[in-house]
Amino acid sequence: LEMLIFECWRRAWRTGNRRGYVKDDLGHSINGGGRPTWIYNKHKNMNVLDDIKIAVDSPDICPGETGNARILLHEIADALRVLLKTGESRILDLLAIPFGPTDEERLLSELGRGEVSATLNALGESQVWESRYSGVWVVEHRNLDGQRIAFQIEITRMPGILTAHPADIESGLERLSNTLVTGQQGFTPDNPQEGP
Repeated sequence: LEMLIFECWRRAWRTGNRRGYVKDDLGHSINGGGRPTWIYNKHKNMNVLDDIKIAVDSPDICPGETGNARILLHEIADALRVLLKTGESRILDLLAIPFGPTDEERLLSELGRGEVSATLNALGESQVWESRYSGVWVVEHRNLDGQRIAFQIEITRMPGILTAHPADIESGLERLSNTLVTGQQGFTPDNPQEGP
């Protein structure tokens, strides 16, 4: 058998017709040498599959969409199940996911808007809103030039950007304690900006 394979290889090599042969870069050789050899590929006709045209028809995917919006909705549903069962939150970075021209619009349309939303202004504007599905939040951050720098879906009870950090709580307690000790109030009818 080895001699037959070798003879086939030799004929193909001499004629320059190496179709159906693949290079064996592992250093195996019929004659025991360490040089790369060409071995017969019994799957040589698999390239005819490239010529077969396959059309995928999906009623849920419109022109200009990749279908990633629908996939993300399944991912969100799974994350909600995990949140309910274990309390574990999940963040999906939408800027890292390839979207077609209408995928983002479709995803946001499917998620809708719930009752809670917030706008933060810290080194740019951040918008946070709960979708129509409780526990699914859309978080968008923009820099001072208005460019989107983060776009995420958080599956959580409360997005991290809305929770008070321990250092901020400590600072607030210190200011409130000073107000109580000195008797000074930050709010006056003439200056409502310094109020609560």
